[in-house]
Amino acid sequence: MTTLYLNGRVFDGDRMVDGHGVLVDGKRICRVAPVGDFEGFTGEVIDCAGATVMPGLIDCHVHLMFRGEPDPWAALEKLDAAHAVVRALEHARDTLLGGVTSVRDCGGREFQEFAVRDACNEGRFQGPTILAAGKVICMTGGHGNRIGRVADGVDEVVKAVREQIHAGSDLVKIMATGGVMTPGVDPEDAHYTAAEITAGIAEAKRFRRRTASHAQAAEGI
Repeated sequence: MTTLYLNGRVFDGDRMVDGHGVLVDGKRICRVAPVGDFEGFTGEVIDCAGATVMPGLIDCHVHLMFRGEPDPWAALEKLDAAHAVVRALEHARDTLLGGVTSVRDCGGREFQEFAVRDACNEGRFQGPTILAAGKVICMTGGHGNRIGRVADGVDEVVKAVREQIHAGSDLVKIMATGGVMTPGVDPEDAHYTAAEITAGIAEAKRFRRRTASHAQAAEGI
């Protein structure tokens, strides 16, 4: 379906443009041109008067299962799987309505967010395009250990990466340092050795997955 968006201010990523229309064919923006160039267009027209038309935003670090609590893991533990998935679906919908059309979910709980990803990506529920990491990979007692995949040593990190890929992850998340939201953990501490991180990244790459990292302190970065 081809749709023409008219009468809005157009932001093309660099500047605001008035008097232009945006032609969308399916999921692709195929043309941005002065309004007069679309004279005679017979497809669907959406009047954007008073609004700004712009490319969708991309958020590379979200946790659709979480809210803004000081201790999101403790709050999530109070929800069963069904209510946690409903919460994540609501967050996905709100994310899209806020103008974000693609997100990278960098860690959920027991792969429950995969159902949310699939529902949104398949068009069964309103939400952004979602890439999901599955369980974060962390050391014993490390940041995220309450819901993550605990792995110590090179061999165990490699195994943990394989588990995420087998479960259906789109990327891998490794916790390189401590963080402020895990009680008893110092954000300044490096949690994995260079050898462990290198092995995890290499294994993910072998299966064509990118790796994200929680890296808060200088040594971990």
